[in-house]
Amino acid sequence: SMNTGLTIRTIRMHNGTAYSYGLTLSEEKFNQYRKLLNLQIDTKSVKPVLKEIARLEKQLPKLTIGLPDAQLIQQEYAYALAAMRYGMQRIERLAKGQAPADPIATRKIVNQLKAAHKKIWLARNRPGGREESASNIRS
Repeated sequence: SMNTGLTIRTIRMHNGTAYSYGLTLSEEKFNQYRKLLNLQIDTKSVKPVLKEIARLEKQLPKLTIGLPDAQLIQQEYAYALAAMRYGMQRIERLAKGQAPADPIATRKIVNQLKAAHKKIWLARNRPGGREESASNIRS
């Protein structure tokens, strides 16, 4: 065995979407990733993303899905958009080094996301793994 002086760090990567980082990473892990990957976050870029999410949310009730599970699909889309919105808002907040402006309202949003996650999960999957998956949603 030869000592090369090379240090290898192993980190658990998550879903690679920006909103997923905002939704699931602890503040500590978020900051570790930012430092490790040398990420510069332009918080101004969050506003157009939030605007697009709002536009899609307005279109959702008009969506016609010709499948037997159309109602569930609309619920899945609504959940995905709500998770994206919250994740992007949290990224903006974490990037600015801010605590939640209203911790009680933030906890309420997280609880709503977890409840929607549970409902959708149980409609499509067996219960196993759901608790672990929902526990990743952070405030």
